[in-house]
Amino acid sequence: MDKVYTYCEERNIPLLMHCTNMGFYFKDEFRNNSDPDIWMPVMEKHPNLKICFGHFGGAENLTGDTIPDDSWTGKIIKLMEKYKRIYADISYHTEPMDGGNKEDNYFKNIKTLMVNDNCKNRLLFGTDFFLVRQRLKDKNYWNYYKKHFSEDVFTKLTEENPQQFLGMLSNDPNPNQAIVNQIRFIYSNRHNIEDKVQPWLSAAVKEIFGVSAKFPAPTLGARWAWNNDAHYRVWSFMKRQMYKSQKKLKFKSTGRLRLRQFQYWNKEFEAVDSWKQKVRKISKDMDAEFRANGAKYETGYDMNKAIKKMAVEFNKGDLKLFELAAICDKIYLFKTEEDGN
Repeated sequence: MDKVYTYCEERNIPLLMHCTNMGFYFKDEFRNNSDPDIWMPVMEKHPNLKICFGHFGGAENLTGDTIPDDSWTGKIIKLMEKYKRIYADISYHTEPMDGGNKEDNYFKNIKTLMVNDNCKNRLLFGTDFFLVRQRLKDKNYWNYYKKHFSEDVFTKLTEENPQQFLGMLSNDPNPNQAIVNQIRFIYSNRHNIEDKVQPWLSAAVKEIFGVSAKFPAPTLGARWAWNNDAHYRVWSFMKRQMYKSQKKLKFKSTGRLRLRQFQYWNKEFEAVDSWKQKVRKISKDMDAEFRANGAKYETGYDMNKAIKKMAVEFNKGDLKLFELAAICDKIYLFKTEEDGN
């Protein structure tokens, strides 16, 4: 692991460490593998390593009148005092929701830390969402914490400190290479993005690629239009192959979906003959649906040629939906075209 720590330290890559004696563990005696004391010798060797101790050692250490020095939370605070790149988050802290003294003490202790020079810039809001959702909705968890803090403190917990931890701030003297790589990856896939993006991301793209960089990509326009019968029929047929999250997308945002993103795609894990049968069946079903809605074949095509051509296209994982629609438009004469529209 020493090589990993060196790599992360040199590149300002943040680490997230589970730090509560609850959660997932193979054996009961392994709980103490999350003890902050274990990180003391690591930090001595790698003082610039950026680590967030998830759960801040456990919310139970914050519900008393004071924070015990020998608790995991107390140990993390000591690490914060010694090393300037130690962080902690308050994810899955549902204990104060019991109310009473626990709630009063918890927020008193957090507010005290938020005016402490060693901690105020390195406490992060978190949820551990998939576990919290077993008890309450994300927005309720968010609103519960929001009502207990001033706007300035809550903004610091939820925006400013997390941005600093992730290396998103432009004034960070040691830019986070992971974030830079992510920005480069997003920009290389800009043609798959049509919706608005966060201002920081647009600014970062222009900083890396120049002020003339167009981000996100222009819309597909006439290449993927709702009032084009070929486009609409392809979308309507493929919608049943979409996953739940894809079905929620606006029509214009589905045009750049690649065929490998649809439910039918399992090419890498199916026998060759089985896969061929699958894409042929999809092609036959699409052909039947098109014809049932008034489509006819363009010159040079009949049913067999159309199905054979479509089977070839459905075998191309990187083909985008708007490109599939353009191919279908060359194979079929749709009703709107026949009517002269």
